Amino acid sequence: FGSGPFNIYEGDTLKVAFALIAGDNLFDLQNNAIAAQSRYDSIYANSIEEITTNENLFEVYPSLTSGLLFSEIKLTYNTQVNIELYSLNGHKVHSFINKNLTKGSYFYTFNLNRFPSGVYYICFTSEKDRIIKKISVM
Repeated sequence: FGSGPFNIYEGDTLKVAFALIAGDNLFDLQNNAIAAQSRYDSIYANSIEEITTNENLFEVYPSLTSGLLFSEIKLTYNTQVNIELYSLNGHKVHSFINKNLTKGSYFYTFNLNRFPSGVYYICFTSEKDRIIKKISVM
């Protein structure tokens, strides 16, 4: 149960969630609020937030796919790169890339046919940046 005030600076983001709560009396409202918070925590406690520090560094398309996912990496520095797939609950499903890359552009194609339909996060991590994109597999 949190509330502001919040300081949001240029380039920052803030995630907000709302719950509509009803009850016949104050006791019902309080219990339903606790139940709503528990439900939210059980769903999103381990989830991954979309994080972008350098949007153009890592692109994936299409965000809705039935099999192939294409990615482009534009590195301006030499670095260790990891690209991993996470479930909506934040569990690592697969590691696509884990290697050192030199400055330059890279194109990769990932085959998602073996993964069940659903929403996933694809996470790019380097020594300086972390970018997470939401994708859907049909």
